[in-house]
Amino acid sequence: MSKPIHSSIKMLDTCQTYESKWDYAINVAHKEARSLALRCARLRQAIEIFKANKRDGVPWPGDKDDSAQ
Repeated sequence: MSKPIHSSIKMLDTCQTYESKWDYAINVAHKEARSLALRCARLRQAIEIFKANKRDGVPWPGDKDDSAQ
């Protein structure tokens, strides 16, 4: 009887066409970076709106109107 051929797990990991663990980590990091860049852009927009509201004297939402007294 012949011996069965056993492939090493390491060889299977390096020969597979699926995404490697390194590729997965790279893709996750890229996705997180894109998400953070979008969040930063939105925060920059919010800051510009806040500055404009302050400059234009817009009252803070929910504060009592002091001019009515």
